[in-house]
Amino acid sequence: LGGTVLVGLVGGGIDYARVSARRSQLQAAVDAGVLAGGNALKLAASSTDSVRGVTEQTIRDAAKPLPESAFGLQIAVPAEKTSVSARAQETIRLGFGALVGLGSATVAAQARVSVVGRMRLCMLTLDPAATGAFNLQKNAQVTANACSLYSNSANVSGMVGGDNAMARADTICSAGGYLGLRANFAPP
Repeated sequence: LGGTVLVGLVGGGIDYARVSARRSQLQAAVDAGVLAGGNALKLAASSTDSVRGVTEQTIRDAAKPLPESAFGLQIAVPAEKTSVSARAQETIRLGFGALVGLGSATVAAQARVSVVGRMRLCMLTLDPAATGAFNLQKNAQVTANACSLYSNSANVSGMVGGDNAMARADTICSAGGYLGLRANFAPP
């Protein structure tokens, strides 16, 4: 009699651990998904469909839905593109719970991210060590109204402006630095 109770407690503990671990995995996936969607919102050319797609793909890649489980996903991006919210839900079959009438358990996770400010990212250079990852020469002009220009190059010459080249944006940022005249970048 005591062995039956002990087996039931161990089985319930195993099912509980599986459900808890899966819920943690779903929460991490949903968190990563809305962060990816939030980053996509910052792009000047983002659409609600593209933000939903990035969010969904990130969640599905991280969650790795179990083939034997019912997996549901809802993603919301308002028309003004200021936030992304997602909810993932999965029904998991229980091994030992079925012996006491609990054949499955539903786990869910949700998250939301909001973008503060309205400035969008128009240009981003992604070479962390390059000299002149962002390089304008010979009368070249980049104008990004209501946008930002970023270079993640940590090189002291990560952004280069030569001759009569000009870059204008609401924000210009370089992780390393820039080479050129202050007049080549507005604001410098």
